[in-house]
Amino acid sequence: MGRIYISMSLLLLCTPAIIAGNAGLQPVKMTISPVKSEETDQQIRFLPKEDELKEGDAVPLYEQAVKSLDLYYPEQKFSAWRSLSPQQLPVQEVESELNNLKPTLDILAKAVKCKDCKWPKPTLQQAQQQTIDLAKFRRLAFILDVQAKIQIQQGKYEKAIETIKTGLTMSKNLGEAPTITQGLVAIAIASLNIERIEQLMQADNAPGLQAALQNLPQPFIDIDKAIKYENDNFVNSNSLVNILTRSQTRQQLQPAFDRSRSIMNQLNRRITALQIIETLRLYIGTHEGKLPEKLSEITDLKIPDDPVNKKPFEYKSTGSEAILAIEGTEDSEGRDS
Repeated sequence: MGRIYISMSLLLLCTPAIIAGNAGLQPVKMTISPVKSEETDQQIRFLPKEDELKEGDAVPLYEQAVKSLDLYYPEQKFSAWRSLSPQQLPVQEVESELNNLKPTLDILAKAVKCKDCKWPKPTLQQAQQQTIDLAKFRRLAFILDVQAKIQIQQGKYEKAIETIKTGLTMSKNLGEAPTITQGLVAIAIASLNIERIEQLMQADNAPGLQAALQNLPQPFIDIDKAIKYENDNFVNSNSLVNILTRSQTRQQLQPAFDRSRSIMNQLNRRITALQIIETLRLYIGTHEGKLPEKLSEITDLKIPDDPVNKKPFEYKSTGSEAILAIEGTEDSEGRDS
């Protein structure tokens, strides 16, 4: 059976009748291969199972990993490698640098296996000052991203899945922190790992990932928890500011809250879209390599709705190619849309 082409397009909500072709954004094009249901690996997970976790708090280990980058981190190299396609990566040089960063990667491997992740709950002033170096959390994510990219390119799928698992778990843990800024960095890290999952889904003889994607929580990062914490913190602790000023400040912050929710929603929609594409891989594996004309033709597997508006995704197919349209917001940008 041949390869199948899938495009994920964006429908903007800013005008009611706009179509994907007018949105000004190129579709995310994916080429997928069939997978038979009996070949679907039910054991693959992108987050650790409960019995994999050990007693301990991940936060000190994350802080240790972040500090280790002060000793060694070839920033220019990783910045350049992140922009290269998997085929363009200088394999030996990348592997050498990853080996140099093994102490940091070993700390991360321990952190993501901890049962607890007890982030400190800062006051409003501390939250604004941001005592955690989030830029270095991004660097940790970049290291994992390059490692997963090259592992997939080399066909080392089990290792790549473990790397993605580490990245998504770090993202999930950071998303449990009480500040919005931490939550947004968590979403950005999760998005990097979703790109690697997209790469893995298109690799030759890629394993079935439907169960692994379905087991991811929705929402993956709940930014509303951080919004509530900062809102409550502001109201309860800022006794020097009168009620009117507090009300005005909260109104000024509302656009930032709305934008944060929008970014969260785009991540959740993207994860759900990949669940559907993995279901399509299963479908074509048992239907002579052909895509369904409509998603409703898939009756033996659940097709999730849009997690935001609770409606089915728009889907069009010619049998060998298809478009899965994902609604966005008018401020969606680039691949994150």
